[in-house]
Amino acid sequence: MGVFEEEHNKKLKLINSKETKKTQEKSVKNEKQVIGTTKLSRRNSLKEEENTLIKDAVSYLNHKEEERIIRYITKLKVNDRPLKFHELKTLFDIREIPPITERILIDQL
Repeated sequence: MGVFEEEHNKKLKLINSKETKKTQEKSVKNEKQVIGTTKLSRRNSLKEEENTLIKDAVSYLNHKEEERIIRYITKLKVNDRPLKFHELKTLFDIREIPPITERILIDQL
């Protein structure tokens, strides 16, 4: 009886270890897919011209968080949502956008 119990426990440990390895491999693959697609998919969904326009427009703001602003505007553009300057100012703590810069942003976007 003791031998059967030991063998049975060994088989259970072996089965459990194989299942955990499979789930770990699946989770690693899923994480790599998610990480690879989220950052690139938004930028790839827009044309290169649109991406350069967004970068150029944001460069007029001279803000320290340009990359975050670019991602925000790209996300809005992909989701076909309007850019609201009030939200942009509050999200990124921009005190004032000069009128010339506003016109450039509106024209380019």
